[in-house]
Amino acid sequence: MINFSHQSQGIKISKSITLESESGPTTLNIRGAIYYGGAHFVSRIISPTGEVWYHDGIETKRQCFREGHLIDFSEESLINRGNKVCVSVIYAV
Repeated sequence: MINFSHQSQGIKISKSITLESESGPTTLNIRGAIYYGGAHFVSRIISPTGEVWYHDGIETKRQCFREGHLIDFSEESLINRGNKVCVSVIYAV
């Protein structure tokens, strides 16, 4: 997980990152993003197959709504969700 301040400027979010280790490079794919604005958090959950789901506990309650496939999102479009800005990105193998 990588965290940002909600006041951070010039954030760039990658769909994948590669970490170097003693055993060689490991690529981690984006699996989620948390957004903040207006004293409220919302999230996007990204499945291993690239399906992007949106969750807002106030708006959607217990349900997640499919937004599309990760291939249809630019890295720039992952920075914001409506008027909310990304404050955390989750990566996993």
